[in-house]
Amino acid sequence: MISARSSARLLAEAPRPWAYVARRAAGATLTVLLASSAAFLMVQGVPGDAALMMAGTDAPPEVVEGLRKELGLDAPVPARLAAWLGRALTGDLGVSVRYHRPVGELLWQHFRVNLILVALAVPLAAALALGMGALAAVGASGAAGWGAGGRLLKWEDRALSWVMQLGLSVPSFWLAMILIWVAAVRLHAFPAVAPVGSGGLPGWRGFVLPALALALPAGCAVGLVVRAALAQALEEPYVQAARGKGAGLARVVWRHALVGALNPVASSLGLLVAELLTGSLIVETVFGLPGVGRIMLAGVEFRDLALVSGGAAFAAVVVSFSSAVVDALYGLLDPRVQYR
Repeated sequence: MISARSSARLLAEAPRPWAYVARRAAGATLTVLLASSAAFLMVQGVPGDAALMMAGTDAPPEVVEGLRKELGLDAPVPARLAAWLGRALTGDLGVSVRYHRPVGELLWQHFRVNLILVALAVPLAAALALGMGALAAVGASGAAGWGAGGRLLKWEDRALSWVMQLGLSVPSFWLAMILIWVAAVRLHAFPAVAPVGSGGLPGWRGFVLPALALALPAGCAVGLVVRAALAQALEEPYVQAARGKGAGLARVVWRHALVGALNPVASSLGLLVAELLTGSLIVETVFGLPGVGRIMLAGVEFRDLALVSGGAAFAAVVVSFSSAVVDALYGLLDPRVQYR
């Protein structure tokens, strides 16, 4: 018979997923504050006078000084940081001096392009990673007797691993230029720079090459994780038991081995989303898409402090909380996860 004291001890030792989620959310919030503060301080340290650039080099000194006071540039940097963080916590990221619009509204409007790119790139990268990683894992495990010889499987693993290593080492922006040269310049299959329609977004053809430039390197990176996780899972006793009962290759890999390899695969896919979001800021500028990266580049050129600081804080929020959500979902994917 279990006493009240024993029951209380068991409840105290039981996993508490909501406490873990709260800790991860607090950690993500702290990360966002530190990253945003660092971005703000770096922007403040950029050489040049933002007020002089806005007013023009021929503006009278009193006009430049008045503009500097209006922008708050005459205050010490710690005071400016504290004031900016206080406004940012309420959702006020300031007003862009380049576009004369609230920074938060501007970022949300242009973030649609990045979301579309990631929504297209994630399934492409996941399909590429699971396909190549699974084939390489079967070859690495030497699963002879499933309709293929051991030498063929080993060659398959080496070839696919080499392809994934090569794809991992190729930067997205360099691959984007190669895709433009092949698909747009030589084949005329897709536009290099798609015209923007009335809704502020290009047509679907304008997203094909950018999505491929994001998905191919990311899929190769995650494919290496899938290969390692599945190759280890294929050696587990329960997988060998399923194989001994006569299960086919596809059933053993997708219904048995993949379950055991789900945590590292899900972790890599979760990080993939964050990497694709940040990578889309660079790829979009190569293809001339009207995303967050394009307006941030314009903000840097114009020394728009509010836009650059707000964009950096926005990116930190997206990356930090997407990683925190993936960590919090581990328990749903694998009951063996203990929240501590």
